Amino acid sequence: MKDMEMLALRVKSKHMLMLFDSCFSGSLFALARTAPTDITEKSVYPVRQFITAGGADETVPDRSIFKICLLRGLDGEADFNGDNYVTASELGMYLQTKVVNYSNGAQHPQYGKINNPHLDRGDFILVPHDTELTSLTDSLTEATALLSGELERLRQERERLAEELRILEEQQRLRAESQRLAEEQRKLAYIPESVTSPRVSLRKEPEKLKESNLKNMLEHYDFFDRFWRSHGNFESNLIDNGDGTVTDKATGLMWQKSGSKRSRTRRGADYYIGGLNKDAFAGYSDWRLPTIEELASLLKKNKTNGLHIDGVFDDKQERCWSADEALEGGSVISSPEDLSGGWVVSFSDGRIQQAWWQSPSTDQDYAFMYERTPSNYVRAVRNLKQE
Repeated sequence: MKDMEMLALRVKSKHMLMLFDSCFSGSLFALARTAPTDITEKSVYPVRQFITAGGADETVPDRSIFKICLLRGLDGEADFNGDNYVTASELGMYLQTKVVNYSNGAQHPQYGKINNPHLDRGDFILVPHDTELTSLTDSLTEATALLSGELERLRQERERLAEELRILEEQQRLRAESQRLAEEQRKLAYIPESVTSPRVSLRKEPEKLKESNLKNMLEHYDFFDRFWRSHGNFESNLIDNGDGTVTDKATGLMWQKSGSKRSRTRRGADYYIGGLNKDAFAGYSDWRLPTIEELASLLKKNKTNGLHIDGVFDDKQERCWSADEALEGGSVISSPEDLSGGWVVSFSDGRIQQAWWQSPSTDQDYAFMYERTPSNYVRAVRNLKQE
C-alpha cells in the first residue's frame, strides 16, 4: 500500500481515483486519510483519492458485494445531489453505506484523499452511463426536431420552386404557342408580291383635276362621298398583312396601315414618303402618295371608330393628302391666282375636299410658307405586281 501511495504521487494526471477490491486494502488509510469534502463541491484542483472494499483488518469475499454496489453507484445511484455527476466522495459515501448494510456490518469500505496539501483539494468526477445516454438522446432528439423543421422548410421551398417552375414553363409554352399562331396567321394573311389581276385598276400618276373630274370618278367607280355620291358603295377586299401594311385585293394596292403620326404640309408629305422609302418600310422602297382615285377607294358609307374607313386601318389619320392637284373652278376657290391647291380625303367628314395654299414668291415668303399652308396626314400606298 506504501508503494501505491508513492505511485499516486508520481502520476501526472490532475485527478486520479484508485479502487481496491482486495483484502486488507483499507490499511492504505493508515498511511494517509483526510475527511471527505462536501459532496456538492465541484473539483477544480488536483486530487488523489482512494476507495477500498473494506477496513485495514477485513477480508472481502470473492463474490464481492463491493463490486455490485460500485457498478450501481457508477450507474447513477451514487449521485446524491442529483446533478447528473458522481464524485469520488459521493461514490465512497455510497459504497460505505450500501456495503456495510448489505454485508450486515461485516465489510466496511473506506474512502478518502491523500494527505498532501497539493493533492487533496479537488474531487474525481464521473458521468454515469445513463446520464451520458440521456444527454445524447436529448441532443439527438433536439437535433432531429431541428432537422425535421429544416426538412419541412426545404420541402415547402421545393414545392414553391416547383410551382414557380411549372408556371414559368406554362408561360413559355403559351408564349411559344402564341408566336406559332401569330406566324400561322401571318402566313394565312400573307399576300405575295405577285398577285392576280385586281378587279379595278386605279390611276397612280398624279393629275390636275377639277370638281367635275372628281364627280365623274365617283360615279365611274361607285365610290362613296357624303355630299356628291352618298349612295356609293365600292367593295374593297382588305387583308391585314401583319407587318404594318394592308392589302386591297380589289385594287391591287398595298396601303400603310397607320400613316404619319402628325399632320404635315404638302411639302412635308413628300418628305415623309421619302423617309419611308429610305428606311424600306415593311421591306419596300416604292411607296408614294396615293392619287385621289386610290384614296377615295377607302371611303366607306358607315363609320368605324368615328371615321368613314374600314376598321383595319388606324383611326388617327382623319384627313389625308392625295398626290393630285386642284384646279380653279372648284366650289371653294374660284380664282386662285397665286394659290396652289391639292385634293384631300376627309375620313372624318366622309368626303373629298380641296386644300389651297399660297405659293411663295420671294425668299422671305418661304420662311412663312408653313404658316399659310394647310396640314393633313399622310397614308402611303404602293402597287403590287400583277401576274
